[in-house]
Amino acid sequence: MDRKSDRWSEFKLAWPIGGQLNAQTERIFTALAPEDQAHAVAGAAEYCREMRAENFKLSARRYLADRRWVGLKVPAKPTNLGPAMPGCVIWPGSEEWEAWQGFFEVHDVAEANGVRINRAQFEQHNENNRCCRVPTQWPQNE
Repeated sequence: MDRKSDRWSEFKLAWPIGGQLNAQTERIFTALAPEDQAHAVAGAAEYCREMRAENFKLSARRYLADRRWVGLKVPAKPTNLGPAMPGCVIWPGSEEWEAWQGFFEVHDVAEANGVRINRAQFEQHNENNRCCRVPTQWPQNE
């Protein structure tokens, strides 16, 4: 095995599972100078830790093409995301879900924080075993 393929193998081992290590990524890697390949391999794990800490998607292609091992700079999070969605998402089987089921046995509609849900909508989510957006984490007894 030649040195280039050895380094590519090292990079594949350093990059976490789930990364996109396709032929395009390999071409970008093999086009790098040997010194840059070594730096890319050495910085891969730290870069991935930083990206995951900020909840960013990992992209091996971007890491290599943008030479992101230099200074290990994680891009800034966008600031124009707008307000968070109102309400709370609950999951079937959770304590919150059970509390909301009890609420809808007595009440027909829940509305607060700009979120409105009725008994039929909640029951449909329950039948399909899907998460559901409700006005608050816990039902408010009226």
